[in-house]
Amino acid sequence: NTTPYLSCLNCPDPYAYPKEAFNFVVTGKDEHNCTNKDTVQVKIKTKVTAITGGDKEICQRDSVQLLVEGGKGYIWTPPSGLSNSHSAVPMASPNGTTKYMVVAYEGRCIPDTDFVNVTVHPLPTVNATGENTIIAGSSTTIQATGTLINRFKWTPSESLSCDDCPVSTASPMKTTDYVVKVYTDHGCVDSDIVRITVLCDKSQLFI
Repeated sequence: NTTPYLSCLNCPDPYAYPKEAFNFVVTGKDEHNCTNKDTVQVKIKTKVTAITGGDKEICQRDSVQLLVEGGKGYIWTPPSGLSNSHSAVPMASPNGTTKYMVVAYEGRCIPDTDFVNVTVHPLPTVNATGENTIIAGSSTTIQATGTLINRFKWTPSESLSCDDCPVSTASPMKTTDYVVKVYTDHGCVDSDIVRITVLCDKSQLFI
């Protein structure tokens, strides 16, 4: 087309800079004066639209990947807890629940803003206790106490009366480390260990 919106009318790859959506028609001619035409539509983008990946939930000390698209550059605030405040896919590991704002921009287009809430759930606490030394063939009680506990899981479970109770009877045949994992209602985890030393399990040598 004869238009001021092209850098060149007689070259194969001109630059186009229309002020509004515009259809450019190109005509090609071969050595035999045979011609053909095609049309290219150039649309004008005036505003960026930031699209985020939605809100996230994590446990304390964990991290999660955030996502934004729609622009050529990005700025996240606050930058604290982020691996890169200018990335489209930063890793977030805030100490507490945080609302992140991201601005997407591209050239002279009007920038756009979106928000991502990262909810941080607290970890449970647990303390495992029990009688530390028993005689082979006897039993002892082990227990786990703590805060924010929704579920218990003891391992190894073979010599326990209950592997998902806060209090269990242990009857080990040899010295055993019992590990208890506790979970909150959001799946956050903590653990502790109690060792039960078994005497007269034929592993001792008496002189």
